[in-house]
Amino acid sequence: MSEKDFRSVTPNLGAKPRLGPVPAEMLLPWSGIGTGLLLFCQLLAVNWVWTTVLILGGISIWWILTGKAPWRFLSKFRPVPRWAKGYVYSTRLSLHQSNPKA
Repeated sequence: MSEKDFRSVTPNLGAKPRLGPVPAEMLLPWSGIGTGLLLFCQLLAVNWVWTTVLILGGISIWWILTGKAPWRFLSKFRPVPRWAKGYVYSTRLSLHQSNPKA
């Protein structure tokens, strides 16, 4: 059977498992982060709003740092170099500047 005769029946054949937009390999770390932060916030009697914010923040940081391609997100924060063509006159670095016209 040649390459041209092969026809894929399922487009998900060979794809990684997902639960909607969430990759399956993230479910276990996210549940650990959520459970750990929930217990920590309950221990300190933190408000539910802040508990939710901390859990979502921990999950999002984990996804950014260990996701499919973290460089796609993190590269947005690198400053773009500004290249400019210009000419600068040379100057002496000594303390006693001599008059070049004299």
